[in-house]
Amino acid sequence: MQSFINRLIAATLLLTAVLTVPTAIAETSVFKVSKGENSTYLLGTFHLLNAADHPLPGEFQQAYNAASTIYFEADLQAAQSPEFQMKFFKAISAPSGSTLQTLIKPETYMALEAFMAKKQMLITNFAPFSPAGAALMLTMAEYQKLGMMPEYGVDQFFFSRAQGDGKTIGHLETIDEQLSFIANLGKGQEDEMIMSTITELNTLEKSVGDLKKAWRSGNSKQLDKISLKEMREKFPDTYAEMIVNRNNKWMPEIEAMLADKPTEAVMVGALHLVGPDGLIELLKKKGYKVTQI
Repeated sequence: MQSFINRLIAATLLLTAVLTVPTAIAETSVFKVSKGENSTYLLGTFHLLNAADHPLPGEFQQAYNAASTIYFEADLQAAQSPEFQMKFFKAISAPSGSTLQTLIKPETYMALEAFMAKKQMLITNFAPFSPAGAALMLTMAEYQKLGMMPEYGVDQFFFSRAQGDGKTIGHLETIDEQLSFIANLGKGQEDEMIMSTITELNTLEKSVGDLKKAWRSGNSKQLDKISLKEMREKFPDTYAEMIVNRNNKWMPEIEAMLADKPTEAVMVGALHLVGPDGLIELLKKKGYKVTQI
């Protein structure tokens, strides 16, 4: 079950784009946040990767080694339970009495059917899903074709390592919170979301390559150019719910980490660290010292 939450998060983030960062050129997507002698590392992760993307940049291991507790976005341990699978499919299912076709415009359905036919997929197999669920499942299938899997992602890699090393593991939000975001993804803009997904998936291989390159080097301007700008402009409600509200909710927890001596490493999608509403900018505004390493 662990792979489901990683795929779900990655698909969600990559459907809606990546955030920008206020610095120009950087080494990696790893930041050290300090307050006096206390410090916490924030690691911007990529949830799905290929085997060839390893080894990861050395700064990730450096931050991991320095921390006694490792935090992830989600409760990855809970995601291993059979209960999670049931909740996941409920979150991406169409409401009772409806199907994907009844929840979107005829022209949207026809465009999606044509796209899936090119991919040798049957749209009828997606009938039980909500528009958000269909977009997510289709995206996950396309990433899988590229060989991008959660077991190679940064989160899974360090979660498994932390378990083996006996480090304390924490999370910033529950599985139920994560699934509620998915259930409401693109609400009120279902047709726009489907059409945007089709457009993005038509150039997926190139855009993912560009994303990974920008992520490894911490190139914030390129990340923003690739996708976040469109999300802010076309899907402001999704942007607020998926990024702004969650970052604001996490801030007190991160500040509490900076108030004590032990060093923590917080691993969240790189999308959450950057941009005007990102954790890095929020921490800087509160006077914390932030260094990109």
